[in-house]
Amino acid sequence: HIQFIKETLRKHSDIQMNFLQELLKSKFPKLDISRQYLSDIIRDNNITRKRATFKHFPKTYRGNIRNEKEELKEFFDVINKFKLEDIISIDETSVSTSLTHNYCRAFLGDRCIKKTTNNEVFKKYSLVLAINNKKCIASELYQNGAVNAERFNEFLNNICSKVKGKLFVLDNGQIHKKESTKQIIKESGNYLVYTCPYHPRLNSIEQFFNQMKHYIKLDKPTTFTALDGSVKSSIDKIKPTNYENYFIYAYNKDYYKNKLNNKKYTKRRTLKIYKN
Repeated sequence: HIQFIKETLRKHSDIQMNFLQELLKSKFPKLDISRQYLSDIIRDNNITRKRATFKHFPKTYRGNIRNEKEELKEFFDVINKFKLEDIISIDETSVSTSLTHNYCRAFLGDRCIKKTTNNEVFKKYSLVLAINNKKCIASELYQNGAVNAERFNEFLNNICSKVKGKLFVLDNGQIHKKESTKQIIKESGNYLVYTCPYHPRLNSIEQFFNQMKHYIKLDKPTTFTALDGSVKSSIDKIKPTNYENYFIYAYNKDYYKNKLNNKKYTKRRTLKIYKN
């Protein structure tokens, strides 16, 4: 029955415990185990409950049939020609004074409600950043309007005027595909590669955004001025080793896998030997 439990969870990772228990009783009529013991068996086999991550991989992209393996191969063929320290990742994101943690504590039976009287919580601001595997090399927060092609190219121009021979990694956003954008990078003696569609992790700055927004949530800024200061202080809190790990995770698969395999999980349990 242990193997049956593991196989069922492998095929149906989101199955509810009561349904799993019913399947178990149907498969093994003479077996009578409680919900608690079933939970213990699952945990003892190092299977834990976690927040689900949803990933979307459609067969077509903008009306054309995709060859995902070929797309990934072409992307990494370009990436592998450059050292990690010669790669620059750029992207935009939105930030607001409503950034807050989604979980809080309240007394039993009470809802956890966060009240606000500030209308600025409904405003969103555009932020564009560029990072390498050591630090954030440029950032710009706009109080009004989104990051359009003109703003992006101005930001890009400022970076390209200071570097040469670097590979710029951009996602497939429309403003990144402008000919003017390509020309700025090419004429400055740098190179450009677009990430594969529906693979956000291939742009290492996405990991940076997650960590930066975590620190912003801790600051709880309530005005644009406070948010601007929080963005800057949050960037300062991110360590050089974090930047290095963003790029390893995105572009050095083998190293990341080996690092993950060698990682020691303190909560991993020694497997038990069950009687037949």
